[in-house]
Amino acid sequence: MKITIHQPEHLPYCGFFQKVMKADKLIILDNVRFKKNNFQNRNRIVGVNGEQWITVPVHNNGELIKDIKIDQDQWRRFRKKNLKSIYHCYNRCDYFNEYFSDFMQIYAGDYEKLITLNTELLFYIFGKLGVKLVYDYASNLNVSGNKDDLLADICEKTGANTYLSGISGKDYIDPKKFKIEVEYLEFIHHIYRQKGLKEFVPNMSIIDALFNCSPYSLRKDLEI
Repeated sequence: MKITIHQPEHLPYCGFFQKVMKADKLIILDNVRFKKNNFQNRNRIVGVNGEQWITVPVHNNGELIKDIKIDQDQWRRFRKKNLKSIYHCYNRCDYFNEYFSDFMQIYAGDYEKLITLNTELLFYIFGKLGVKLVYDYASNLNVSGNKDDLLADICEKTGANTYLSGISGKDYIDPKKFKIEVEYLEFIHHIYRQKGLKEFVPNMSIIDALFNCSPYSLRKDLEI
């Protein structure tokens, strides 16, 4: 079994989805500290007026990712702002009507924790791509350690025979700590037409590709 391990980001970029699709199982790394100003509660979209951030306001008290709560006092305003930004960036795209009402419905949900919202969005997108997501949470596995020690322990507890890392893993992973094979995947962005833009802007949230590409073509590109 080949596993990949990743923190639950908010509407992550295409590289995350490609890595998960090339593995047999995703382990959602929810038992590490929340990182401020990272991609766990925000991501980027792009329209004719340039890049924009969509953000989920949270209470950050140095807690583990699984315990981070959405700031409900601010969320109503940010939710409207996010949906407005998505609308203005993508309402003229070919596949906008296929997804936007669903995003509105998901965002309208009553979520106490950030991880619940993030994973709900992930499940929805994988479903639209026709991918059955097999997953577990690291917090369910009784694992310990930091950085690559933690990753190695997760691999052992899941019975994996291969660990699939992103290419950046070469900077911090010591393969000798793993009892199994470690593979590295370098994501090469497929260039697609971004409605209204003259030059391609890479590494946006997956929703940029969803609104601009057919589900079939996007899945085909991610499977390469």
